[in-house]
Amino acid sequence: MKKSVLILIVFLSFLVMSCDTGVGAETGTESGTIRIVSITPEGPYTEGISYNFTVQVAYTLENIDEAEITVGFGTQESDGSSTTSIDSSEVVTLTTTEMTKTYTFSKTLYDATPDENILRTSLKPYPVSGSYTPYDSESLVVTVQ
Repeated sequence: MKKSVLILIVFLSFLVMSCDTGVGAETGTESGTIRIVSITPEGPYTEGISYNFTVQVAYTLENIDEAEITVGFGTQESDGSSTTSIDSSEVVTLTTTEMTKTYTFSKTLYDATPDENILRTSLKPYPVSGSYTPYDSESLVVTVQ
């Protein structure tokens, strides 16, 4: 009897230790980083002129199967809230090595108020259902004359 109980304990211990949560499983350690590497043309920009922007970003993902990168210009409101128009987006997959992506889009910048000309990039959960918190984001205020 003791031998059977001991074998059962060893078997259950082995079973628990060999469980695989899988890549990107909900482990509570999902994270990612994103940063703006470059933007061309470089500012300052003239109000009302349309520019063909090329934005290069670098990102990493940790324990995430997929995430969405978004890039666009937005505004910062006085109450701390912000809005961003998504000028470019892409779904990317797991990588622990920093990768770079380049996005190109046209945009006309109007208001010379710095808080209304902010280039934003973020790394978001994908797919998204309901509210979410980005894994990471970065902003760059551009100057419009």
